[in-house]
Amino acid sequence: MSHPGPLISDEVSAADHAFVRKALSRFSDLHTPPRHWRPLHLVIRDTSDRIIAGLLGNVIWEWLNIDVLWVDDDYRGQGLGSALVGEAERRAIAWGCSRARVDTFDFEARGFYEQLGYEVYGQLDDFPAGHRHFHLQKWLADSL
Repeated sequence: MSHPGPLISDEVSAADHAFVRKALSRFSDLHTPPRHWRPLHLVIRDTSDRIIAGLLGNVIWEWLNIDVLWVDDDYRGQGLGSALVGEAERRAIAWGCSRARVDTFDFEARGFYEQLGYEVYGQLDDFPAGHRHFHLQKWLADSL
């Protein structure tokens, strides 16, 4: 039995999800340089081998993307976050990156990133309601 026309469905399998992502990637690849995507994940452990800070990110198109930066409450203000970002930037530069980007909320770390040389290039108001979401970037050549 055939459908009368295109049908919108919210029943999306993992294979469907992968198909759509791959289809968009194939299209994008026609218009962009090679991605050269590479993960960049760092952690700091205490003397008991417990993770007390971590940075999760990746490198793509000569950009460092910082997805997550976390420091345990007991260790905040001791330079661990700065150390992780600095190490990620050094590795990104060694891998050929020229810029870095990160997103943060008004209740998170905008000031922290600005102290490290990041500048706001975009902002979403009321995301979530009553808060602002910031997009920041940095020229990594300024880190040298």
